[in-house]
Amino acid sequence: MRGAGATLYDGLMARPGWAVAAALLVTGLAGAGLTDLRFDNSYEIWFVEGDPALKSYDEFVELFGSDESLIVLVEAEEDPLAEGDLRVTEALSSAIAKLEGVDDVWSLTHMEAMVDTGGALEVRRLIEEIPLTDAQAAHVRAMVATSPLYRALMGR
Repeated sequence: MRGAGATLYDGLMARPGWAVAAALLVTGLAGAGLTDLRFDNSYEIWFVEGDPALKSYDEFVELFGSDESLIVLVEAEEDPLAEGDLRVTEALSSAIAKLEGVDDVWSLTHMEAMVDTGGALEVRRLIEEIPLTDAQAAHVRAMVATSPLYRALMGR
């Protein structure tokens, strides 16, 4: 006793033109639905509607504008505060700061710090001139010791 599949197979083999036409029809119908296929790569698809974490993130983006950042690491040849390494850091930081779309650059040579000027506090660059004197290098090292951000910039 032969099954329905065998009968269908025999019928299609007897009429190969019909088999090709049927395959094209099925492919066409399946492909027609693909025009509505969309790829959603937004972060929102990973959250349930009303999720407090999503709400917090949306508030963050509204307040700060973006969470996009790029980190460029440069390994120091000697010491991050050595003249040659500081000149490389300064050149790279200055070039990046000039790029379109760059809002801010944080580096040893572009970071600002509060400086006691003998009666007032002023905001100045952490490193104002290259090369550093021994006293300036000691001051920068002392600042680095007090700030996780400065330590991160020095890779310490």
